[in-house]
Amino acid sequence: MNKNKLYKILVYLTAVISLLFYIYFTVKWAWCSDDAYHAYSMSKNLISGNGFTPTPGKRVNVSTCPLWTLIVTLGMILFKDEYYVGMFLNLAFSWGAYAGFLYIIFSHKLFLNDIDEKDNKKQVCEIIQTVLLITITLLICMSKSFISYTTSGLENSLLFFLSTIFIIFYFYEYRSNKTFNNKSIFILAFIEGLIVFTRMDNALIFLPLCMFAGFCIKVDSLVLKKRIVSYLKRLGLAILAVVPFIIWELFSLFYYGIFVPNTALAKLNTGFPKYQYWERGFAYYIKTANWDIVVIAIPLLFILVCCLTLFLKKSWTFKMPYILLGTGILLYMAYIIHIGGDFMMGRHFTVIFWVSVLSFACLLREIIWYINEEKIKKVISGLTGIILAIILSIDSGIVKNPFSEISNSIVWGYTDERAVYISHTGLLRVLKNGKSLIRQCPHRGIQWYFGVKWYEERLYDPLLSRLPANEDNDLWMTGHMERTFPKGYQKTLDSEVNYIVNASLHAYYDIIYDIISTDLFSSNRIKKIILLNLGKYDYLIEEYLEEKQ
Repeated sequence: MNKNKLYKILVYLTAVISLLFYIYFTVKWAWCSDDAYHAYSMSKNLISGNGFTPTPGKRVNVSTCPLWTLIVTLGMILFKDEYYVGMFLNLAFSWGAYAGFLYIIFSHKLFLNDIDEKDNKKQVCEIIQTVLLITITLLICMSKSFISYTTSGLENSLLFFLSTIFIIFYFYEYRSNKTFNNKSIFILAFIEGLIVFTRMDNALIFLPLCMFAGFCIKVDSLVLKKRIVSYLKRLGLAILAVVPFIIWELFSLFYYGIFVPNTALAKLNTGFPKYQYWERGFAYYIKTANWDIVVIAIPLLFILVCCLTLFLKKSWTFKMPYILLGTGILLYMAYIIHIGGDFMMGRHFTVIFWVSVLSFACLLREIIWYINEEKIKKVISGLTGIILAIILSIDSGIVKNPFSEISNSIVWGYTDERAVYISHTGLLRVLKNGKSLIRQCPHRGIQWYFGVKWYEERLYDPLLSRLPANEDNDLWMTGHMERTFPKGYQKTLDSEVNYIVNASLHAYYDIIYDIISTDLFSSNRIKKIILLNLGKYDYLIEEYLEEKQ
């Protein structure tokens, strides 16, 4: 057997083993959260003819991930099972994302189109790429957060997959043509539109790259009119590409009476001062770093590397995508602080972690082709050794996690969701004991799916979400802000008759009830939707709060 064939066998064998290793970890720790059942309930009611809502008769959107929910709904129509459909889709998208990562590591077409198959440097680089693959795969599987949200029934896996497609297409087009034509702009905007359709806030991650692509155009810079016409055309193509998301937003306004999910309204419309959100946002970083330092360390390390690339003697053509990716990741990390983080440790970091992993793979792939072979070996082995030594020493307890002491002093609630639910919703446990194990799960989201009244969860109530949370509760938990039922509201929910005592809030609830319950095409309802979104009824809430004081 000649040397070339031996290299190829080694490369392919390593890729297959790494993929199987990744599959093993994702299946072993596969689980489903109760939050997934909030969206599943919408799918179930839609299929049953009761509307795209968790509660028949009341049109309320409790899904922050509409594209994911629609895909799950299609799967439930075909296979009549929410748990296995969600689990299969989670695993399929996660494995698809990893397959894209393998493509980035080994494909020559992505970065270089003129590689000589007999080039000795190519063989050396393939061996180093194999080491790189093993290192990054270990880091991926060491991240408790990332592995947790490769499943969970939530939208993260779809975001991993779409992010991978975006990065592959972006680098292929940019490295091949040094610019983007109109077709490329449309495709990039379409993928970004799907990411936004899946979860709106993730638009921040790739926004700088998309803006750069839009302005990266081959037109005579002296002809201003041509540039303006070209930019306007690209803007039109980008808008056309995100039509699916625009259609959803128009549907949401018409059907639910609001653009954003009710859950987002409930979590951000609390009346708490902004500094309390920032406190919890920083605390979310600390708690997550104490529990899973990998998921935060890799994005921060990538941002640092992006800063260092500014001092490289490489051209801006080489550096720009990485600087823009780092900027997008930094924007999203700041956004996490802005919204107060989350109660699910690590969840919001998983997408930027994955994007950072892919970006590192792209960067190192490019660097190893352009530097001396001996330097290649030193750079890769040194970087690999440093990263693994730090992570393993902290993860194994050899070195104390620097965030552990601060983390223990944090009073706000943060949880390892997988640990909470896996005993009842873990894939291997359900396969062994049957789906009855899921029904035994005591947590409310799953219990509601099987028949309990929805209004008991105050985050999803269309009236309570528009009222301030309890102002005297400094221990409020991000994602679970308490709200007090107004006098008469419990009786109102039980009887479907408005018994709210306060006259202003009584009138406001009548408006909300008409929007979520009456005939969709009623002109009176549509008028109320418009006025509600223009803030014309806000004075009723203000009067209620004044009288309450």
